[in-house]
Amino acid sequence: MLDSYYARSIGARKSYIIPSLAALTMCYIFGSVYITDMVTHLQIGSILIMGIVTITAATVLDVASDGWLITLVDKKYLPEATTLSSIGVHLGIFLSFNLLIPFNSVSFCNDHIYSTP
Repeated sequence: MLDSYYARSIGARKSYIIPSLAALTMCYIFGSVYITDMVTHLQIGSILIMGIVTITAATVLDVASDGWLITLVDKKYLPEATTLSSIGVHLGIFLSFNLLIPFNSVSFCNDHIYSTP
């Protein structure tokens, strides 16, 4: 069903990748601004809608990017395509948890990044 409707000018896979990334970006920007108010005022419906849109966009993005990977890779390397995709996902998770999250810690930044005069 995913390949039934697409814009011929940009291709089948990118027709779903670009709007999915746009939806994720809008959800994250909207969430970064309003999530505290939504939780404080118990706006469960808004949080639920934002979560459903985020999960749906991420799922469509995952399926479309896997399909795009299969079309980009030569036929002789197709068995390695899923391995490459899995390595990319796990590398992203590793980098986000071990590189980006510590930068949000004040004590980590004071100990390892900033120097005291």
